[in-house]
Formats: sequence, C-alpha cells, structure tokens
Amino acid sequence: MSASAAEALEYHSKDFKWDTLRQEIENDPSLNYHFLPFVSPQPEQQLSKDPIKAWQSFHIQHSSGKFFKERRYLLKEFPELVSCGDGCKVLEVGCGNGSSALPILRGNEKIILYACDCSNETLQRAKEFVAASNVASMLEKKEPLKLVHGQWKKEAVALVV
Repeated sequence: MSASAAEALEYHSKDFKWDTLRQEIENDPSLNYHFLPFVSPQPEQQLSKDPIKAWQSFHIQHSSGKFFKERRYLLKEFPELVSCGDGCKVLEVGCGNGSSALPILRGNEKIILYACDCSNETLQRAKEFVAASNVASMLEKKEPLKLVHGQWKKEAVALVV
C-alpha cells in the first residue's frame, strides 16, 4: 500500500487543527471556490420529486455493491454509546443497510437500537446484513435491533443529533 493510500484510510473531526486548515485554504488561490456561495439547483433540476422512490431505486440498483461499509468510527466519535447502561435506547433514522447499527450493537450489547428506513428493500438488506454478522446471536437473546418501515412526519422528529 502506498503512503498516500495509507494516509487516506480514515479521518475524524478531531484529527485536524481547523484554524490551520482554514488558513491554508484562505491563502491558496486555487482553493477560492470554497468561498463561493452555494447555489441550490432549480426545482426542475432536482433529482426526484419523490425521494422515497429515488432511494428505493438506488438501493435496488446497487443491491450487490459493497460500498456501504460499517461505520466503525462511531464509537470513537460518540463514546456515550459504549458507556450507557441497561435500558439505553437509540433511534437510527434512515438506517440503510445497517452500517451504523452493527458497530453500535457490537460496542454495547445492552443497547436497544431502533432502526427505520423509507425503503422496504433496504430494510430487507439490513436484516440480511445483521443475520450474516456475529450480532445475529444477540438478536436471539433479546432482539436489540428493531427495524421499522415507514415515513416520518416532520413534526414527529423533535431533535436529530
């Protein structure tokens, strides 16, 4: 593995001195595009008027892809997930294939994790992903992962962290 490939493996928000990085960007004229205002696309340029169908289509098209890797860094970024005790409940909105759920369940067997997604196909893949992992034995013990299909009303979500 080359040195540049080894360096690009994993970064976290605490790996950078943000003030130094900001100064580098401000002083390099080739990076001025970072300061341009964001222009949102016109409504006719948006990808889909029905985001649920768009996600379902995406997951059906990429069902054999291995690009949804487990987010193993979550426990480092959120150590509270490891230290919370019995009865700790976590809700993952938009769980996809379970790439965030599995590391959380592996890191703390006492967590009860609720995962939901708007795509039935995606939830099916999440169930298969969990069944293929070593977390499957935990499911037999106490069912720590509950998968829910459906839409969320904006008013129902008070806080997303």
